[in-house]
Amino acid sequence: QVALTGTSTANATADASGNFSFPGLANGTYTLTPSKTSVTFSPANRQVTVSGGNVLGVSFTASSSQGGGGAPTTYAISGQI
Repeated sequence: QVALTGTSTANATADASGNFSFPGLANGTYTLTPSKTSVTFSPANRQVTVSGGNVLGVSFTASSSQGGGGAPTTYAISGQI
């Protein structure tokens, strides 16, 4: 899940490849916050500003210690607003 707060609020579910989007947003400042049980995201959130165009490449790195042997498993999430 990715939560959008700011000028508008919304939630999106990333697909199997980690892609997400929030279409039709007005100009403004937004905060994106990813979440998933047993996963830590870096950074915890990102602030983006929409100003007359699309914002691309808003990425997060996700880590989970549920991998074998206790070693963290790392994932990437990228998106589009």
